[in-house]
Amino acid sequence: MVNKQGFENFIEQDISMVRGDTLSFNFQIAGLGEDEPTFEMVCRETYTTNNLIFSADSDEGIDLIDDTNGVKTYAVWVHPIQTSGTKAGRYVYDLRMTNGEDKLTLMRGYLTILDKVRSTNGF
Repeated sequence: MVNKQGFENFIEQDISMVRGDTLSFNFQIAGLGEDEPTFEMVCRETYTTNNLIFSADSDEGIDLIDDTNGVKTYAVWVHPIQTSGTKAGRYVYDLRMTNGEDKLTLMRGYLTILDKVRSTNGF
């Protein structure tokens, strides 16, 4: 009998958002100790093109918001202006962590940008 198991070093997570809205979510990492990793989230048109839709990183858009009992919680914040001029469509993204010599993809998947439903008050 063969016991074949798949292993992915990341979470496959598709995200949907409305064009020109804020995208915000949190993620947690345990076991870092005193290490201060850096993070980068990149959204591109496709895996093989350089057409950047938006990015966030540890300098702007990804912040440590809590550190309790060895579990660090980070927030990702993509500002509305970063997608306000983007066409509705399906794009690719990944969220990566660099900690010393280690480089890890934490999340990846498709990011769908949806058109707004126009309201009568202009929002």
